[in-house]
Amino acid sequence: MGLADEADDVVHDVLVTVMSLPRLYREGFDGLLDTVLWRRCTALLHRRHAHARACRNATLLPAPQPDHAQDVVDRLHAAWALVDAAGLEVGHLRVLALLAHGTTRNSIARLTGSTVPDVDRALRVARNHARRHLRRRGTTP
Repeated sequence: MGLADEADDVVHDVLVTVMSLPRLYREGFDGLLDTVLWRRCTALLHRRHAHARACRNATLLPAPQPDHAQDVVDRLHAAWALVDAAGLEVGHLRVLALLAHGTTRNSIARLTGSTVPDVDRALRVARNHARRHLRRRGTTP
């Protein structure tokens, strides 16, 4: 039935269930065991199929959770880049300032009237600018 990983557990569970029956007759024990095992495997497959069907329905899946650790790193990088932001264009400064204050990339794109890839590009330019500035001062990040 495709339950190779759980076969031992299912057979053991069925054997314990059947052995605990109060009126177990020696005749027909194999048939009873086969029937219970078959039903247990069928129930397990039905549960697995229902779970797979539920997971295919996007409305039942939990919404993707943002990576908060990456948000913190982005905010720290933006704050770091703002320290050495002399000479950056106003648009890049605005993106850095918004990110440093915890605004998401999607919100920054909406606020600035651009796209998320444009925001990412502006952040790369600002970080590269800050790195070059630090190298000129003799300090490496």
